[in-house]
Amino acid sequence: MVTSDVPPYTIVGGNPARPIRRRFAEEDIDRLLRAAWWNWPIGLITEHVRLIMSGTLAQIEAVAVEHGLI
Repeated sequence: MVTSDVPPYTIVGGNPARPIRRRFAEEDIDRLLRAAWWNWPIGLITEHVRLIMSGTLAQIEAVAVEHGLI
C-alpha cells in the first residue's frame, strides 16, 4: 500500500510513487495533525464541514480547542 510510506500532506506521483512536494509548511502540517478534524465526532464534522473544506487552519484549530480536542 503506497500510502503507508507517504508522509502526511505529501503529493506523490509516478510508478513507483515518489514524493513530489509537501502541500503545506512543516509547522502547518503539525498543526493540522494536532487538530485532526477527521477524528472529531461526526456531529462536529457535520456542523463545521464548510469550515473544514474552505476555512483557515486557525479556524479549524479554534473549533478543536473549543471542544477540548487539542
